[in-house]
Amino acid sequence: MMLNLLFVFGLLVLTGLILWILHAKLLLPIRSGTCESIVITVSAFGDAPELEMQLRGLLWLRSNGMIPCTINVIDTGLTAEASAALHCFAADRAIIVTDERGTDIHGRNKRTVGDQRQHCLDHLSK
Repeated sequence: MMLNLLFVFGLLVLTGLILWILHAKLLLPIRSGTCESIVITVSAFGDAPELEMQLRGLLWLRSNGMIPCTINVIDTGLTAEASAALHCFAADRAIIVTDERGTDIHGRNKRTVGDQRQHCLDHLSK
């Protein structure tokens, strides 16, 4: 009797998990193709007390495959403390931090729009 209850409970949990995964995939069918990419830009200024939670939410969506995207944070006047916290948070999480002019503050190499367009044209011509 106890084994039957455990089996039924396990089956219900497995069914619930499968439905949750399908639900997420059906409601968020966001995909990027070969010649387009999704870039989410967050503009931050002042103390930006909610910035870390917003970025954690975006990272969770990206890590679960719900939104395959690049996250770009534009520093439009963060306080020194908030800017330092952002740089520490973004350093190992593949978040691009730029200033108002679009300059990559970390100095990482990234594709410009022209480079992306050329990559797509090269890919399509093959």
